[in-house]
Amino acid sequence: MWIFGYGSLTWKTDFPFTRKVVGCVTGYARRFWQGSMDHRGVPEKPGRVVTLVENPEEKVWGIAYHVAESDIASVKKYLDYREKNGYTTKALTFYPLQLEQQSVQEPFQVLVYIATPGNPAFLGPAPLEEIANQIVRSEGPSGKNRDYVLHLATTMRELVPNCHDPHLFELETIVKRLAQGTAKEHVEALEALIGSTENEDENLLKIQVMVKQDQEKLGIEDCLAKHKAHMKMQASTPAPPSMKTKFFEAVSGAEGTPSQMSNPNFRLQMWGRWSFQ
Repeated sequence: MWIFGYGSLTWKTDFPFTRKVVGCVTGYARRFWQGSMDHRGVPEKPGRVVTLVENPEEKVWGIAYHVAESDIASVKKYLDYREKNGYTTKALTFYPLQLEQQSVQEPFQVLVYIATPGNPAFLGPAPLEEIANQIVRSEGPSGKNRDYVLHLATTMRELVPNCHDPHLFELETIVKRLAQGTAKEHVEALEALIGSTENEDENLLKIQVMVKQDQEKLGIEDCLAKHKAHMKMQASTPAPPSMKTKFFEAVSGAEGTPSQMSNPNFRLQMWGRWSFQ
């Protein structure tokens, strides 16, 4: 049995196989039209993952995995469970990528998991900006939805350098832009609240709300990682010692003296400890 992977199966198999071949299926397009409530999102806030939709003008690159006869039953059971959120199987013809240094490889049949429009989790088409906004704000048991997009785009470039998939690569560009913009906005807003001399208690409550929002939408650790230079610059900006101390105690669960909080390195350490809570 051969299994064709065109999404997360291209980098995360978690089942035994004897051989893998890079290639494509034709007459289909890869689209982020399937909702994910069990991997890259949750029921109340689903993410978006790929499925195949019929398009006679396109092809979808991925990897075909050969499963030994002795493993077919267990692998099929595993994949049925993994793809339970709306996917069904279909047999398609797979065309191996032809390499100059290898002999010609003939097409063969593969089993493909496809989420069709009739399934309850199907979200369907939407403007790429809208899809990207949903992805940037979604996370599930398997991780952040945007990591799925970025990993898939990177994998496709590595497997097939001339891969033509504008839907995937344009979405990747928008997701990166939105993630960076959101991170910058959060960092600047948090620094403004910390540096304010007005309404310290009210600001502290706002900061705590923003912490929760960051964790839900983007992850403050990404804010810190992507804008470390900005944080270093802001760390040298004076802020009320009382506010620094209150903030540190609230989000880090530790005590910090005003003199410690005025130290830029200590403030960076504070941000780092807070970001991974």
